[in-house]
Amino acid sequence: MSDVRAPMGTRGAPMTGRVRVHFHLTRRTFVISEKVAKGWRVVDYRDTVCLDYVDFVVSAAGRDYCRNYVNPKSGKRGMRWVHAWAEGTLSTCDAPRDGTDVVYNPFRDDGFTDGQRPVTCAAHASFTVGGGPDRASRIAVTRCHGIGA
Repeated sequence: MSDVRAPMGTRGAPMTGRVRVHFHLTRRTFVISEKVAKGWRVVDYRDTVCLDYVDFVVSAAGRDYCRNYVNPKSGKRGMRWVHAWAEGTLSTCDAPRDGTDVVYNPFRDDGFTDGQRPVTCAAHASFTVGGGPDRASRIAVTRCHGIGA
């Protein structure tokens, strides 16, 4: 089921500028954040989000921290930390059935990939929860102009 209502900003007005979207691992949904004076503020949670003019961003310092963190009590390696997101303009659309799937795993790749090649940007991307039994989410990129960039 597609949720087509427009997210409201911090002042109650519909958001019209660029937003950030990342996957919330605990809630199993996507988080939409908008730019405010002192950084970014969460304004909505969605199972389906569509963006236009998308840039895929990964903080190298955050990625390295996640990879190299060792819990002092348990000795476990790795940590969950928001350091990767998609930034773009909200659009209303249904999730496309076709397109290139884009994934990000900080322990395997340095950035977003289509499975083989890096993906840095796209004209349109749709984010949907429940891409399969072994995948928490699906990012389908259409009209992608960032593959191999």
